[in-house]
Amino acid sequence: MWRARPAQEASGLQATRRRAYRGFLVPAVFLYTLLFILPSIAGLVVSFSRWGGLGTEFRWAGLANYRALWRDPVFGRAFGNTLFAAIVGGVVVFALVFLALVVLQDLRGRKFVQAVLFMPHVISTVAIGACVAFLLDSDGALNRLMGMTGLPQHTAWLGDGLIFKVIVAVLVWSAGGYFIVLIMASVDNVPPDLYEEAQLAGCSKVQRFRHVTLPLVWDVIAVTAVLWVISTLKAFEMVIAIAGQSQIAPISARTVVLQQFYAITPPDGSDAQFGYASAMGVVMVFVSFLLVWLTRRVTRRERMEY
Repeated sequence: MWRARPAQEASGLQATRRRAYRGFLVPAVFLYTLLFILPSIAGLVVSFSRWGGLGTEFRWAGLANYRALWRDPVFGRAFGNTLFAAIVGGVVVFALVFLALVVLQDLRGRKFVQAVLFMPHVISTVAIGACVAFLLDSDGALNRLMGMTGLPQHTAWLGDGLIFKVIVAVLVWSAGGYFIVLIMASVDNVPPDLYEEAQLAGCSKVQRFRHVTLPLVWDVIAVTAVLWVISTLKAFEMVIAIAGQSQIAPISARTVVLQQFYAITPPDGSDAQFGYASAMGVVMVFVSFLLVWLTRRVTRRERMEY
């Protein structure tokens, strides 16, 4: 009686597995194409048009929307605010993260401290923004408290000069604990022997952090840097919650690109500028890719094993 050879049986099994893999991939590829690829292509096409939404005429506009973006001072200010949050906010948040890592590394009860620092991340961003707006309003709790202590009580915290700095500070405060917990989880995996050897060599706490901790957790730091950039480019709820309460700062001083995108595509469809908004979205996609690439480039180092 004829029997299949082992090689033939193995190849048949591999073919069966490949068919099974394809069967699992097809739904995922279909959904990804339907929900991401096709809308992205449609958005790119719409960005070259003047279109007000369903029921309106679709008119080809070429590069007119992109030229209008270049000349739009409100978009320019919103774009600058977004980059300010991503770059300056990133420098501040990681400076604070590194300081916290040095302080917490040998601290008793650091798990409790990490939990406290992580708490802002689990609170609703809208709730945080509303509380900050209440505290920093011209007639808010902070100015009233300053008046009771004899300090000037008419500081315009939500005015033109300070409002976006306040927004970035709140973003740093709400995200800092999250990054500390992520990086500390990686620090906990560093072998204690390395710290003992560094201590025997006479290294201070800062030197141990610089020469032992930092190189070994750099991959995690690089990933968290990318997460920060992406999260600030998508910042919306916090900005709306804080800036929406300001009656003294001009819109251009308290807006980001996503807020501007929302403003020109109102839910009721009145005066919607989907072509202009799509051009804005295309620009931000390219900027996002560029910033993520630059972040990865800046944080790239030789991988260290332990």
